[in-house]
Amino acid sequence: MTLENGEEITHVINHKNYIPFRQEDWARMLFIPFMIIGIYSFVKGSYFLIVFAIPGLITIFNLLKRWGKIYQTRYCLTNRRLIIFDSNRNVIEHSFYYVDFPEMTLRENAYNYGFIIIGEIEELIEGADTPFRFPIRSGLNLKDHKIVIENILNVRKLYNLIEEKIEKEKLNTKVIS
Repeated sequence: MTLENGEEITHVINHKNYIPFRQEDWARMLFIPFMIIGIYSFVKGSYFLIVFAIPGLITIFNLLKRWGKIYQTRYCLTNRRLIIFDSNRNVIEHSFYYVDFPEMTLRENAYNYGFIIIGEIEELIEGADTPFRFPIRSGLNLKDHKIVIENILNVRKLYNLIEEKIEKEKLNTKVIS
């Protein structure tokens, strides 16, 4: 990982390497029995119920993809930015300067583990806030959040630390301007 001139790593963020199972995954897991029924009926020759298997398969695929990604991703805070680094490819996947940091959302469980969503949140139920109209549909959203700092112990401390760095950098920018 290459840092810019005058940039130094202040914190290396440690995370656990287990399947990052989130609260919204419980709602998506409701499709697993339908998936089993759909696959069973497909094997028995009925192709009608295979449609029910698709949401369950997507949910399992997203969990496995998230699990694979957690092993190769490293997170660092520098004096200027947050870096999300892919250690397998030796590439910086994302870099966010504190001056123009996007919106962050904190999700924490009872054991102080959690994750931070950077950028726009994918809602669990799409279209739930709009009245029903024919071309616009609502339903369970099977997409994952785009940029997430996963499986962090004491995630609230990290969230507050990033918030402090953002505020400090914005104040420094105002003073210089």
